[in-house]
Amino acid sequence: MSKSRKHVVDQLLHGKESTVSSDERVVRVVESRGRNQLEIEFPDGRTTLCLIPAKFQKKIWIRKGNYLVVEPTKLINTSSKVDCIVTQVLYDEHVRELMKADQWPEEFRTGKYAPKEARGEALLGCESDEEELLVDINPNRIRLELESSEEETESEEEE
Repeated sequence: MSKSRKHVVDQLLHGKESTVSSDERVVRVVESRGRNQLEIEFPDGRTTLCLIPAKFQKKIWIRKGNYLVVEPTKLINTSSKVDCIVTQVLYDEHVRELMKADQWPEEFRTGKYAPKEARGEALLGCESDEEELLVDINPNRIRLELESSEEETESEEEE
């Protein structure tokens, strides 16, 4: 990997602490539009297009449902529908930091980022929220359920 690519990836994953300035917004990705454009949703529900800068292209994967920090901008071409530029991609560690700093929007406190009380789930065997947020299941893998060995031995004994 080239030095510039390593630098960008390292800065995103292990770099500066996550803060959102007054002119930046936290948004959720609705879908990819191609040509380095994403359709995003603001906490108030409105959607718009944003642009992925060249420093993120082909280095960082941004999928539907990911969270980003964007900065509103006026592009030179006024007929463009692009209103924002991505400044930071948020991962679980960044989201936790923003929640602790009370900068995370209430509208996005759903799913795995919802408070325990709102989900109505009791954590069994987890000591903290950090362990729960680190779990990320790959939806492209087939989940095989193994039968217990007791059921197999019972069926063998019946024969």
